[in-house]
Amino acid sequence: MKLCNVVMFGMLVMFNAAASTEQTNLAPPSLVQDYFDYCNEIRPDDEADLNEYSLNCVNGQLSDAGFDTFTLYKEMIEHMNKEDE
Repeated sequence: MKLCNVVMFGMLVMFNAAASTEQTNLAPPSLVQDYFDYCNEIRPDDEADLNEYSLNCVNGQLSDAGFDTFTLYKEMIEHMNKEDE
């Protein structure tokens, strides 16, 4: 019984460590905001879908800098609205 508890505790610790490292490579919100502002400055006037353009442009900047990218525009905006960690 004790061995089972130790194994379960170990698995829980490993799971929590893995879950916490998933977001460690996100850029600070202020940097994402800087990339977002830059992308809006260079955006073509005839761009039809501004949200998609902004997401793709910011993700390109983040990827080039070695950070994780965002899947959704909403996810990116929510991250920018967080305070720097």
